[in-house]
Amino acid sequence: MIVSLRSHILLSSAVSASATRALQAPQGSYWATYNAAASPAEARCLVAEGDKVADSCCLGTGADLVPHEALKGGDSCFSLGPGLIPFSGCVGDGVAGYGENCVTDKAPFNAADATECGCSFVLEGSGCYKANDLPGQQWFVYLDGASCEAPTPPSGSYWATYNETTGPAVDSCLVSEGETVADSCCLGTGADLVPHE
Repeated sequence: MIVSLRSHILLSSAVSASATRALQAPQGSYWATYNAAASPAEARCLVAEGDKVADSCCLGTGADLVPHEALKGGDSCFSLGPGLIPFSGCVGDGVAGYGENCVTDKAPFNAADATECGCSFVLEGSGCYKANDLPGQQWFVYLDGASCEAPTPPSGSYWATYNETTGPAVDSCLVSEGETVADSCCLGTGADLVPHE
């Protein structure tokens, strides 16, 4: 699954020209890939999969950077093709999440976390992490926790609104009118808070 997912991402990025050269990070979370023979990552970056590394490992010379937003279409649990489902989204205040090897028949949808997306490889935090490699390629993922800061609630009652295109509420918050939802639905990343008074 990882091989297929990453191969598809490389093809998608080459075709769509969404990959950028290293040294300037794209906004949001992204993949950083290195050609192991021609332009490998620094040796200090080559740790076990899932381990956190220096942010510079996701911006090294020769890395190709692929923003998750370029491929996910506004959903956190998204499909890159049959059986190719990753997760990328905010899972808490200042905490980004990432998942691979996800199994769900609901994608694409806006999942609350990688578990809801059915992922078996899960990372949560902020910064650069070592991802699983492919033959001849070294993979890293940058999780942009700074883009996951929840709004500060105003005092008293308020409305919470979301832009369906650029920052939708997670699907578990989308229930029938009048139903009670988790408090986190009123404080999700991307919510605009408007006091009643």
